[in-house]
Amino acid sequence: MKPSELQRLQLKRLNALVEHAYGNVPFYHGKFRSVGVKPDDVRGFDDLRRIPVTTKFEIQLSSLRDVVAADVDVGSLTKRITRGFTGVF
Repeated sequence: MKPSELQRLQLKRLNALVEHAYGNVPFYHGKFRSVGVKPDDVRGFDDLRRIPVTTKFEIQLSSLRDVVAADVDVGSLTKRITRGFTGVF
């Protein structure tokens, strides 16, 4: 695949991901709205700078329904616990 073709494919997939997150995941919809960004505003890779970074702490503080896409049955999810250093004491 030529580099230009690969970049077009990556941008197409990025746009699909941004649209899905904005339209189906309340947490990300709120993050985008907080800075006035809509999916159509993300036209290239440089536009990613306009989207605020999401931290692990933000996800942990959010309800499961806010961080899971609307079309996913939250009741069907399985909770898994991992061990490791979080940097928080």
